[in-house]
Amino acid sequence: MYRGIDYGVANNDIPEKAEDLPLLFKQICQPKSDSLLQAAIMVLMLSVKNACKVGWFSDRETNELLKLANDVGSCFCSPGGINIGPSNL
Repeated sequence: MYRGIDYGVANNDIPEKAEDLPLLFKQICQPKSDSLLQAAIMVLMLSVKNACKVGWFSDRETNELLKLANDVGSCFCSPGGINIGPSNL
């Protein structure tokens, strides 16, 4: 999934169903105990952050997704080391 997001971001191609994606991302990011799964979710959320930066989602959804990315990332490092804003390519 993250490859498709990265491809869309790189080619300035917003999918027609972009408005459906935030709900899917929120479901994927439900608390999981499997550390390998958490790592895969974090990779996905890095791509989601880039999609947020280029305007795939509404402001409200963008803010919620960036917070969700921050929450997922908090299991890998302290919250102070995470920038919840979109990453620069």
